[in-house]
Amino acid sequence: MKKFVIWGLVAIGVSAIAGYYLLPTSRTRTSPNVRRVHIQNRTITSTITGTGTVVPETRVDIKPPISGRIEKIAVVEGEVVHQGQIIAWMSSTDRAVLLDGARSIGPDEVKKWESMIRPAPIVAPISGTIISRGVEPGQTVVANDSLFVIADRLKIQVQIDETDVGKIRLGMPVIYELDAFPGRRLSGRVSKIGFESKVINNVTVYLIDIISRQSMRDMRAGMTAYVYFESAKVKNAQALPNEAIHSRRGKSTVTVQSSTGNYTHIDVITGITDGEFTEILTPLPHSLPIVIVEEMGPNPSRRRSQGSPLNPTMGRGRSGR
Repeated sequence: MKKFVIWGLVAIGVSAIAGYYLLPTSRTRTSPNVRRVHIQNRTITSTITGTGTVVPETRVDIKPPISGRIEKIAVVEGEVVHQGQIIAWMSSTDRAVLLDGARSIGPDEVKKWESMIRPAPIVAPISGTIISRGVEPGQTVVANDSLFVIADRLKIQVQIDETDVGKIRLGMPVIYELDAFPGRRLSGRVSKIGFESKVINNVTVYLIDIISRQSMRDMRAGMTAYVYFESAKVKNAQALPNEAIHSRRGKSTVTVQSSTGNYTHIDVITGITDGEFTEILTPLPHSLPIVIVEEMGPNPSRRRSQGSPLNPTMGRGRSGR
């Protein structure tokens, strides 16, 4: 009986070993895939990305000077008005009571009181666009009611991490896209850098204001914008793909393969990056064969860096802080 048990265990062990070596799905062998690249000269633009919201630069709530009734509205939402322009007429509470009493008598009595007591005009305090209208003719209002909202122009307000705010300057050109109009790239400039910080999700950020260089009638308050700041730009820079640069013992290195197949690591000093290529400050010959070694498995995949619209060869990035 003991012999049968021992031989059974042996058979099971032999079957397991045979299955490991004979079955193709029971193991995965990886072999390195080597690609050769060379130093190349190219323009590299380093960008800071951020997500912002379209807000009015100056937002004015127009409230009635007295309690009463709105008689006539002279503007519509979206209309451009000028400072001092009459946008509505209203009757005081006393005038509204008198006119209502006159209407019970007849049209002549109404005309009499209308000529004796004029309605009060409501004027635009600034030039801008009516972005909100909260009343209708015949509506009774009090002093705290908001009748209209006027914005002189719209801006984009972006939250930037404190680690990046030092790289942003007044007047710096930016490119931005609106979620409502994907693929449409517009240009702007930095008009304000906030002095007071805010803590959002345990991250210290500063508010940056962006003014568009184009007049865009389709822009609306509340829209989401993706903004790209050009923080640095180097023309004719020595560059390598980011995949060719790796960290080794706390230093940036590149790998060179000799004619005998051996790998040699060379320490390099790096400059700015655009998310796909990185500037190499260490002088290297353009003919130097730098290799990228990748471990290939059954389903190899290579991670690509997200790009910036400031680089026409790269895709759209949205990695805001």
